Amino acid sequence: MSLKKLLATSTGSRSVPAKGTEFDGVTDYLSRSSDLTGNVDSKTFTFSAWVYNSLNTNTNNRIYSIGTTEPFFIQHGASANDLEIKAKNSAGTVILTTTTALDIITKDTFVHLLISIDLVNIANRAVYINDRLVSATWNTYTNDLIDFTQLNHDIANGTGGVPWKGRLSNLYLDYTYRELSIEANRRLFITADGKPADSAPLIALNPILYLPMNDASTAHINLGTGGNFVQNGTLDTASRGANQDNCVASYFDGVADYLSRTSLTGIADGKVFTFSCNIDTTLSALGTIFQIGESTTARFNVQLIYSAGLALLVQAYNASGTKILDFSTAYGSIITNRNYQITFSIDLANSSNRALKFNNILQSPTWTTYTNDIIDFATGTPKITIGATVATTPASYYIGNIGELYFNTVYTDLSTSNPFWEE
Repeated sequence: MSLKKLLATSTGSRSVPAKGTEFDGVTDYLSRSSDLTGNVDSKTFTFSAWVYNSLNTNTNNRIYSIGTTEPFFIQHGASANDLEIKAKNSAGTVILTTTTALDIITKDTFVHLLISIDLVNIANRAVYINDRLVSATWNTYTNDLIDFTQLNHDIANGTGGVPWKGRLSNLYLDYTYRELSIEANRRLFITADGKPADSAPLIALNPILYLPMNDASTAHINLGTGGNFVQNGTLDTASRGANQDNCVASYFDGVADYLSRTSLTGIADGKVFTFSCNIDTTLSALGTIFQIGESTTARFNVQLIYSAGLALLVQAYNASGTKILDFSTAYGSIITNRNYQITFSIDLANSSNRALKFNNILQSPTWTTYTNDIIDFATGTPKITIGATVATTPASYYIGNIGELYFNTVYTDLSTSNPFWEE
């Protein structure tokens, strides 16, 4: 039995050519050894880029950096995948330091960064990730000019950091502040469908930097006013671009939205199963992703639970109603308004055959119950639900997106690969 891609899905990588440039994290980067044409110091700026981080360690992975004394940089930081911004004035005094909440830059998938800052006014500053406002800590915020006028300008590298390992596209910088709470301002950079916006309106803004980086051969070409860069190393065209669909999902409103069936053709009780889905939630409470059961009892349960943070809970029962599987992640392991690809596969006959991955990264859940017994997938379980419980009156509604949901009563070895994750 397979319940595969029950919701509308599309990877897009087979039908739409990828746009983006791949950097190896060693010798690949773009640079200028002279100042940008027409460059000026400024108290205001807007920065946008699509980033795909593949460096699976917490380190100062530079996206854009200028100068040899770090007067300005934007990077994937050393503190658990946060975003960090730092700026100095011409005297070398730090006038801006900003860090976001942790795990903002999800690894191995494209993330859109949009930042606009006005150092004159502390009310005029915002960081948006994937078109959502995110929490940021503004440690230093001084009304002064950022020393943008430097001889060295690097993309995917920089003094004090390490070269970027992953992909980049549509890097933009100008010295204008924009109120990003106004949707029209965000649509200059990211469409309502979460894709890079058209180039023409961005070019018309006459930014100092706009490098589409659609492919490796033209990655160094700046369509802004500041002049082109030089390619260092051997860049590759990205195998997947920010312009492609990663997952088309369905939104559940948390009030009355859910999917249900009264049977699954070919399903049988067993000790093994594989489950996978993509989620993006706004929950701050208990919410059901997937259940199999009857009006009084869930026999198989995938839920998000909450206690000062979200966690994943998975449970299974035998035909007598005895719990034989129970595992969960730590509270706070799932953060609202983030995309997660969740995959787990279980073989109750062998405790070595079990794995849980978030965004293809192996997790270490707490295995509370793990009994060599048969899960009641079919016997006396006439209901299957997505987005709510199987109860006669459904409850614990899920709020947010669910996509590419897969369930099958087979074991999948996730130790070496993940067939549900596309690099």
